[in-house]
Amino acid sequence: MPRRPAAASRAGTNTRNADGSATHRSSLSASGSQGSVQSSGSASRDASGNVTQSRSTSATNAATGNSVQSSSSYSKDTGLTRSATCYNASGAVIACR
Repeated sequence: MPRRPAAASRAGTNTRNADGSATHRSSLSASGSQGSVQSSGSASRDASGNVTQSRSTSATNAATGNSVQSSSSYSKDTGLTRSATCYNASGAVIACR
């Protein structure tokens, strides 16, 4: 199978405020002969130093059409939470391996 040219992009912003709070947002997208991935997320710190974070990612296998959608988040109150759901090419939920 001939290789397809890969394509990728990413972006991000950082904001810092006088009170010490800060925010970061970022995203990426890439595709090539093996599949594609998209991801976006953010992290923030409030003026008291409390941090929250979240990220969502989706990836697709070019050969099978199977895909995974995952997310993670963190806060002082809830700690780290993560989840992932996998799909076959028809969109039916399958076991993640």
